Amino acid sequence: MITSALASVIILRATPVAPEPRVERCAFELGHNGYTVAVLAWDREGTNPLVEQKQNFSIHRFRLEAPFGKLSLLFYMPFWWFFLCLQLLICEYDIIHACDLDTALPTLIIGKLRKKKIVYDIFDFYSGRIASWLPRYIVAIVEWFERFAAQSADVVIIPNPEMRNGLEPARLKKLEVIANSPSEKSSNISFLGGKNDFMLFYAGILNRFRGIQHVVKATRDLPFVTFVIAGFGENTTEFKNVFSKTANVVFLGKIPHEEVIKKTLEADLIVAFYDPSWPSYRYASTANKVFEAMMCRKPILTNYGTSLTEFVRKVRCGIVVEYGNVLHIRESIILLKNNPEFRRQLGENGYEVYVKRYSWEIMKARLLRIYKTLTD
Repeated sequence: MITSALASVIILRATPVAPEPRVERCAFELGHNGYTVAVLAWDREGTNPLVEQKQNFSIHRFRLEAPFGKLSLLFYMPFWWFFLCLQLLICEYDIIHACDLDTALPTLIIGKLRKKKIVYDIFDFYSGRIASWLPRYIVAIVEWFERFAAQSADVVIIPNPEMRNGLEPARLKKLEVIANSPSEKSSNISFLGGKNDFMLFYAGILNRFRGIQHVVKATRDLPFVTFVIAGFGENTTEFKNVFSKTANVVFLGKIPHEEVIKKTLEADLIVAFYDPSWPSYRYASTANKVFEAMMCRKPILTNYGTSLTEFVRKVRCGIVVEYGNVLHIRESIILLKNNPEFRRQLGENGYEVYVKRYSWEIMKARLLRIYKTLTD
């Protein structure tokens, strides 16, 4: 029997983890509760330390520069898999925590060979990402493998209940929901106001499917609005050129998660758009920024056509508009700017639901319960 004081966990994630809030939260809480934790990450940027020691876990990076979100990434994937297979063969550990499909193949091969416990943590479905630009038969193969990987794991973790549908008809051993809730203490969060400018804030991936360009157009001639943007991604260079030509846009680049929370507190409105033509965005309620906004008592501006639509309407924590409709985006921003009490109430609605159902204290308890079942 493995005891939690001795159990070691190896977390796999095909990003630099610099930062990666969901991964780092899980690693920290496991380390804080007696597990030995190491994270294997892929430094596609080629700019991060090969080994980084955090408070109670370590990050070990495979350095190979590769694109984000492009078909050419498939060329680099075998190198990443070889690195994972090698590390999983030579390292000592009790549990593999594999994040997403691009870590699943080495996990299933080596994990089963060495008879290790496997946690399969699904951030997004890859089949949804590729459905718009690859043949249907390839998408079907990826869907099958996603279900196979989930069915082979001891525990599957998803960030929201809607994702259960994407796993059917797989017969899972155990399924748990752990939302992308921020780890900051709710009692330290307060409503901030009193600024002259009306500040919009977006933090996340920079690509053409997050609606950032539409918000820039909607706010371009609104002198009282400042649109603050933080993040990185495949379209960073393209967006930086647009931002530099727009007076009321402030681009921060990639910032630490602590700074994301600080800017969320300073903001009046959080932007969370997802192009509904992309199947993977059906599950957009998994976004960190949604729960960060709720925790910080901030209203959310989002669009129709994703699972986030019904979530925001049910909680009454924001305004929903048609994706890409610049006029509606503009009207919603003006409405919220001119109605601070309405804005405050939306924020309070989100905060109340966050505390009762989605706080990190609740999610942390689920995570530790999962690991206890694996180590008993």
